[in-house]
Amino acid sequence: MSTIDREQLARLMAALPGDLGVLAEFIDAYGGRLAGVVGSILVGFGRRDVLRDDDEMMGLVVEAALVIQDNAAAWSPDGGALPWNWARKGIVSAVVRVIGHPQVEAEEERLASTPVESGAGVLDVHDVAARHPRLALLLEAIGRVDASERDRHVHLEYRLQSLLGDPSPAHTVAAPFGLTPANVRQIDRRMRTKLAALADLDGRYESLVDLPWITGRSAA
Repeated sequence: MSTIDREQLARLMAALPGDLGVLAEFIDAYGGRLAGVVGSILVGFGRRDVLRDDDEMMGLVVEAALVIQDNAAAWSPDGGALPWNWARKGIVSAVVRVIGHPQVEAEEERLASTPVESGAGVLDVHDVAARHPRLALLLEAIGRVDASERDRHVHLEYRLQSLLGDPSPAHTVAAPFGLTPANVRQIDRRMRTKLAALADLDGRYESLVDLPWITGRSAA
């Protein structure tokens, strides 16, 4: 995927609010990246059927662009986050409105090997954690390690995609974050090393040390 022209992006985002012509230009320029975000959400929701439907995908790409348009005035070109990552929560909500909410199934005794068995994307996992203490502890540990918010999100989504059975989780996660698959794997490896160190040093997290999530098993 080509490098982002930051000047063009800033110009389009500044002109985007309320202008359907600019919205069309924005989709033309960044539709592939919007599709990558939508695709990763659909995979996380277990809806590969929608991913294979070109008309449905085009509609969801437009929905994602509309979310960005509605919030474009609040986006800053100096913040570092690309609009489709910055607006991801709203895009998830838009996808849910169109396809319906995924069904989350997670059993307490299986969290050691599968923190979320099916249907939860990077944002929904926090809802599941409210009902499952060990997953909540893992998310707390992820929040404790010395890492950027982007790296935490990349790691979390990569792990979830892998556990949900995505055969190429690094490729799925790379596109919406503007990274390469190698970058994604490097970020995940650094995060797992930091989590393992935290589990060794802080007794509060010692029960997490053997989780496949941290040891790296089951990811590709």
